[in-house]
Amino acid sequence: MSMTGTDIVLESVPGIILTIITTLTGLALIFGALIPLSFMAWDEFMRRRGHPTSTRLSGHAIICYFNQITETLVSELTSYNIPFVVLDPREEVIEELVERGVPCVLGDPTKRDALKNAGLMNAKGVIAAGSDMQNVSIILLSDRPTWVVAEEKSSVGIFTQLGAQEVFLPKQVLADHIASKIFEIMGSAPIGEVELFEGLYISEIPVIEGSDIAGLTIIQAKQKASWGGRIIGIWEGGRLHPNPSPHHEISTGSVLVVVGTLEQLREVEDFVCSDVECKVERHGEPRKFVMLGCGITGRDVADRLIEADVCLTLVDTDPAALEGIECPTVVGDATSESVLKEVGINTEGRHVVFVLLPDNLRATLAVMLVRTLAPQSLIIARENEGECVDKLLKAGANYVVSIPVMCGETLARTVIEGFGITYTTRPMGQGLVLEQFE
Repeated sequence: MSMTGTDIVLESVPGIILTIITTLTGLALIFGALIPLSFMAWDEFMRRRGHPTSTRLSGHAIICYFNQITETLVSELTSYNIPFVVLDPREEVIEELVERGVPCVLGDPTKRDALKNAGLMNAKGVIAAGSDMQNVSIILLSDRPTWVVAEEKSSVGIFTQLGAQEVFLPKQVLADHIASKIFEIMGSAPIGEVELFEGLYISEIPVIEGSDIAGLTIIQAKQKASWGGRIIGIWEGGRLHPNPSPHHEISTGSVLVVVGTLEQLREVEDFVCSDVECKVERHGEPRKFVMLGCGITGRDVADRLIEADVCLTLVDTDPAALEGIECPTVVGDATSESVLKEVGINTEGRHVVFVLLPDNLRATLAVMLVRTLAPQSLIIARENEGECVDKLLKAGANYVVSIPVMCGETLARTVIEGFGITYTTRPMGQGLVLEQFE
């Protein structure tokens, strides 16, 4: 070792080796840790800097919290050129919205400053779609008309007392829609019938196994039956094929979207369902209804069916859920083949089966079992997350009612009317929504 001025130079072999190791370790520390950490810190700084924290919008709607329900609302408001901004405290959500080009502001909707940054002073209305506790804070802070999406039925009265413009309970919206579908089935109109204009209707007609129309092209079916209705779309495998070609082959399990007069729709329905007797019962023994799952939604629908004096059987795993219901009930698992057979679901049955289970996986399994055991049944299924509609259709459901989509559309209708646009929407199966502007 020698000393040169204030420097110490190691000249021995071990000393040289130590010097090399020290030098390499220092370089590794600089390039392997310090520089990447510096880039990470810079990236985090730039990322935070890129988050929008305010808006200059005026006459807009403030959507508090982005979720499956408000995603539908965002889509509808965008379609109708109604200004809005999404206010959400989650950075990852804001980043996604920025990438999608959705107007948004990073902030906690339960804080006055965040609402102020979202333009509350100039806003036309507020949509509160957080938890019930969060929604309470939003209502108290808002001085604009506020629409609320409630989690629990017990919160509806509280929000109303606090001054909410209107309160939406997703499961109640779902029950109302299913109930309307039931009375379509029980009534004289074709299933899913909606009046577009005076005398002109649109209907969805399922093609069940054994139907004469399965395997025919559209033009072959029309030549064979000579009906006057027009097929404007076909649901297959969870996807809508609008304006199908005349040479499009109609498959079992698909759903025809038909436009025409009531008489023309009847002609199409009679031909599609002639052999399998899947059409609405006009005479003779009425259809039997089976409901799988008796939660809040199921109980509401069951009460309406019982009041209408229909033949109904309920299935649920919880005995308490079936207490006090004045109709036949079975305690059991709706995904059990033996339980389904116990309530009469078999190859000879022509049931209307409502699958109202809270779990999409179990609902899909239940639909598959019902379709296997009773191919001629009409199956209406509840979808809970907005992401499994196609799976339920592929499993064999004739109609799928999605809670997020249904509630989002209902909320959108009310909000848009609040902006002075008068129109009506009529959601049909598979999430198809018809709009009529005035």
